[in-house]
Amino acid sequence: MYLSKKASVFCRVVHSPTVILTIYAILCLLVLSGCKQQKNDKNAELADAEKWFTSQTSRYDVITGETRNNHNVILVGDKNPEVEGLYTSFRVFVMQKDGDVYLVKAAKTVETAMSAGFSASVLVTDGMTIVFGDIADGIYDFSSDKIMPAEFSEARVIYDDGKDATTVISNNTPYMLILDGEVEVKDIEYSGDGTNVKYSDYFSDDLMTDVTSEETGFE
Repeated sequence: MYLSKKASVFCRVVHSPTVILTIYAILCLLVLSGCKQQKNDKNAELADAEKWFTSQTSRYDVITGETRNNHNVILVGDKNPEVEGLYTSFRVFVMQKDGDVYLVKAAKTVETAMSAGFSASVLVTDGMTIVFGDIADGIYDFSSDKIMPAEFSEARVIYDDGKDATTVISNNTPYMLILDGEVEVKDIEYSGDGTNVKYSDYFSDDLMTDVTSEETGFE
């Protein structure tokens, strides 16, 4: 079978490297545009949830948040009424939009980092495992019985049978890591410049002992 002259020219054009690269570039731009739009939608949804939350209470400062599984998860600091800029504890709130308001589906508190240099808590809810806590700028040294300066940069959550997930951390800043599904958190490793310690080095309690929500009120 023979192609007509027009068909032959069309085939040569379509198979031209320049045309193929152009089509590929257009497809990439479309994919990136879709991803960017999806990210923007999530950012807008999270911003709306945070705005609603702060309109309901002045007790907390919103530190960070993430949209996951159609829920907005925010990490907040419970303000110290006596010292500006300091917090008495940190809380995670899991919220879902319901019309013009948000329903608080779950909440959990973690203490500030004390002498150990870090704190951690786990909340399992709505198909997520949320690991969160606080980071200080020093760790307790058993041999010298003193608080030694430390530099933290990464937290590695070890869960199930040898799986792990990491998140960037920094001194004097709380952290949050959300894992899909209900997983069994075994330990958390905190590391940085010359620092490498585990939650289990300082605490004997099982991180999964109490992973359910507390009272969801925020006043």
